Amino acid sequence: LRKRPHKGMFVPLRVQSCYSMLESTIEVKPLAKECAKRGFPAAGLADRGNLFAAMAFSKAAMEAGVQPVLGTMFPVVRTMAPGTLRPGAKPPVDHLILYAQNEAGWQNLLSLVSQSHLEGPGELDVLAGRTRGLLALTGAADGALAKLLAEGQQADAEALCARLETLFGDRLFIEIARTGDPVERASEPALLALAHARGLPIVATNPARFLTADGHEAHDVMLCIAEGAYLE
Repeated sequence: LRKRPHKGMFVPLRVQSCYSMLESTIEVKPLAKECAKRGFPAAGLADRGNLFAAMAFSKAAMEAGVQPVLGTMFPVVRTMAPGTLRPGAKPPVDHLILYAQNEAGWQNLLSLVSQSHLEGPGELDVLAGRTRGLLALTGAADGALAKLLAEGQQADAEALCARLETLFGDRLFIEIARTGDPVERASEPALLALAHARGLPIVATNPARFLTADGHEAHDVMLCIAEGAYLE
């Protein structure tokens, strides 16, 4: 961190396209061009629960000389202990970031996303036997691991981490991000400590939902539309 990385060192992961409905304003062709302009050798696309932009982004990125990394924010229903939910309440849905490492991973990704669309999100068990060729990021503030640690549920977080290690082996990455989300701030020290204690690799991401800094205002308007809110 002492010296500025030279051009081409940074690879943006956790980019969401406009196919993350009412979450992102990024279109795939401008995304590929911007990555090439900034000298990024690759870029990771992970829309929420879908792969709708994957083929268009692959084509645009390869034409721009950028390696496309294809994935999704995969929804996972959190396993809750009996009696911990209020009557009629549903367990929370968190997200894992899954990237296809190879053809086997891509086929597993297609299978998992299709099942999630047809049957709705499932618990972690849906991943059993279908993680070959997949890289997993814990999801930063979108993931159960950070949320549990932010809430001080250390034992539950460690149990979840162990389960994820069983599923993904050395293809599991502890993810941190610094976008200002309170879950990020509350969980980061514990996430880093957990990664060091268990010998897990750490990846820092910058979840992106608009392409350049001047896109912030339009993105804010879109979020207000999504939430039925007004701009201050």
